Amino acid sequence: MSDSKENHRLRALLWIVRMLEKHGALTLKEINEYWCADESLSDGVSIERRTFYNYKNAIADLLKIVIECDQRDENRYKIVARDDDELSKWLIKSSAVNEILASNADMRSRILLEEIPAGQEFLIEIMEAMRTGCKIEFEYKRFTDSHVQKVKGAPYCVKLYHQRWYVLVKEWRTLLVSRDLKEEMHVYSLDRILSMKVTDEKFVLDENFDAKEYFKYAFGTRVEKDNPPQRVLLKVEECQRDYLRTLPLHASQREIETQEDYSVFELHVALTIELTMQILYYGSRVEVLEPAELREEIEEVAYRLNSVYLR
Repeated sequence: MSDSKENHRLRALLWIVRMLEKHGALTLKEINEYWCADESLSDGVSIERRTFYNYKNAIADLLKIVIECDQRDENRYKIVARDDDELSKWLIKSSAVNEILASNADMRSRILLEEIPAGQEFLIEIMEAMRTGCKIEFEYKRFTDSHVQKVKGAPYCVKLYHQRWYVLVKEWRTLLVSRDLKEEMHVYSLDRILSMKVTDEKFVLDENFDAKEYFKYAFGTRVEKDNPPQRVLLKVEECQRDYLRTLPLHASQREIETQEDYSVFELHVALTIELTMQILYYGSRVEVLEPAELREEIEEVAYRLNSVYLR
């Protein structure tokens, strides 16, 4: 099946889910009325009953959303169960936004988007390598390095963070003394990949690997064995706390104290430069209460800023 047909099929699956979410329950006739009205998808041609059943099964397999026909309600189709993992929710929300943008192309000068760094062209190849279990080879240049690094390994998962895509790669490196192979996991940003190819060399994904569990305590993309998670307490001023309530800093975040003019939020994360930079972004509106080492680091940065701006 060609890429264009696969893309159309995915759009159709997401469209059906959105319609049922919006209307609650629909007969196949009602679904086709909405479908034919959206000529960008349908070209004015109805979905055949057999094709709809195939779509319904694919939605269950790919998106983990179960759609059933309620014969007691005039054979209306409705969502009866769902396992809303992050990918499914992201796909559905993104597809809705994409459809809206496409249908309002005449207002493109009034729709402002954030620039996404280069490197997305490698995302399709990486995901294909993940699906087929093939290792990848690529040239990589860090912003702080002058030399180009050559990497070969197994792509275990991809992660989107702050408008950048990252790939977690399992590598096998030969030890100089014993010549034994050492397994290592490293994260690479796609916008720093210079060139890449998918090899014919196969790999088997560790059966116990869980991408969400791997990054459970990470703030950003850094996962270090010698950097265990710690309890972080943040005192947040009233003017800022609603922002953290609606867009948590981390999945572990919870509000443990609420006062009239401030709240205290608790996180369980590894201390990284990304966390420090995020806290500094809020300035005096967020104060680190614990742990002491993070508070001291913030104090040190604040002192250096004072020495720069108040000299």
